[in-house]
Amino acid sequence: FFQIFEYRGQTIELPLLGTMQRNHNFKIVYLVLEYLAQQFGFELDKALKGLRGTFWPARCQELEPGFIVDGGHNPDGVAALTAAMREVYPGEKFTVIFAGFKDKEVNTSLEMLQTVAKRFIFVPLHEYGRPSYSGEELGVMLDKALPYQAADNVRHALLLADEKPILAAGSLYLAGEILAVKNHGTAAKV
Repeated sequence: FFQIFEYRGQTIELPLLGTMQRNHNFKIVYLVLEYLAQQFGFELDKALKGLRGTFWPARCQELEPGFIVDGGHNPDGVAALTAAMREVYPGEKFTVIFAGFKDKEVNTSLEMLQTVAKRFIFVPLHEYGRPSYSGEELGVMLDKALPYQAADNVRHALLLADEKPILAAGSLYLAGEILAVKNHGTAAKV
C-alpha cells in the first residue's frame, strides 16, 4: 500500500494508510523535517523521499493480501483505522478478530468496528496480571446482531478466520500475538 499525494510542491509516497497518516501525522513529520533541514543543512526533498521506506508494525499492516493487523486499542485509534479501511476497501465488510483489556474503552471501539464488520471473532488476551474480556463478554457488547465466535487463543482465532478480508484490532498485545504466529512463532514487538 502506498498513498501518493502532493504536498507543498512535493510528491509524497507514504506506505501508511488513511487520512490520519496523510493529513495529521505526515504534516507533523513534514514540519519537523523542514525545521531539521534548515538547522542541519540537508535537502528536504531527499528526506521526504525517505518516507517511502517507513514501516510501522501493526499500523494498518497488511500481513498478506486481505489480512490487515492494527494495534488500535482506543477510540481514537479505532476511528482512524475504520476510516482507513473505508478509504482503502470501500464497501467491504471484514471478518474482525478483536480482543480488549477491561481497562480500555472497548464498547466505543466495538461500535466503530461494527461499521466495517461482517462478523467478529473474539479472543481473550493472556497478559499476566491484566484482565481482558472473554469472547462471550465481548459478544454481549455488540450493538448489532452481527455473528460472532469466541476463540480460545490467537491460533484458534486465526483458524476461525477463514474468510477474507480479515481485520485484527483492539490491542497491541493482540497484534503482537498475531505477528508472532504469522512469523512462525518468532517474537514480535509492536
